[in-house]
Amino acid sequence: ARVAVLPIPVLSLPRQTRNGFTSFLMPTFRRPRWPRSARQAKGHAILVAVVIWILTAVVSFTGTSDRGIAGPLKGSDFVQFYTLGHLASAHRISEMYDAASFHEAQAEFLPESAREIYPPVYPPQAAVMFAPTSGLSYQRALFIWSLITIAGYALIVWSVWKVVAARLPDRTFVIAAAAAFPPFWSLILHGQVAVILLFAFWAGWLALEHHRRWLAGFAFGLLAFKPQFGIPLAIVVLASGEWAMLTGAVTSVM
Repeated sequence: ARVAVLPIPVLSLPRQTRNGFTSFLMPTFRRPRWPRSARQAKGHAILVAVVIWILTAVVSFTGTSDRGIAGPLKGSDFVQFYTLGHLASAHRISEMYDAASFHEAQAEFLPESAREIYPPVYPPQAAVMFAPTSGLSYQRALFIWSLITIAGYALIVWSVWKVVAARLPDRTFVIAAAAAFPPFWSLILHGQVAVILLFAFWAGWLALEHHRRWLAGFAFGLLAFKPQFGIPLAIVVLASGEWAMLTGAVTSVM
């Protein structure tokens, strides 16, 4: 099977004509050499997935204590969520939004992170969501969150693929490409929480597909976790007068 690819314009260099004027040849188009086939694209996706996940395993499971073999903290971005969860569980609300107090609490809960500084920028929803981590060690909490991220990402990719499976029937290629997707690798390697935003857009899309505008708004309300992603959507909702969606979003945020 052949893979549809877009032609790439190749501009030629200017040339000097006999009368002294410089002329330019019209751009020509040629097909890129990769990928030559769906089989080749699938093979490359599998190769990339294997390489980056071996690298992830090495970084995640080697090294001493909470630091990886190269020195940085394992799941470095997860430290702030782990700290927020502990503060929420202990009802130490004032420390969540004071930079100095937050850093002291961070060093208290994870002493090896004392030299890293994380500004307290996440809303209260983040603290509530990660409160259950207060009874776990850092590495165990990070491991559980990584499993949740992988399961959520797999569910979303599988759900979306089923919609277009008739046009893209190669299941192995879809799985390999999803596994090789660099942002997904980064989510796991650094303990990030962007899967929550992905879930919000996915759930909102499903709700809109079934004409459930309030539920769509409720799902989009999860974007309050990182408001910069929700502001453009809020503008669209207000401009189009989608009051049911707005009500659902406000309910979700509250």
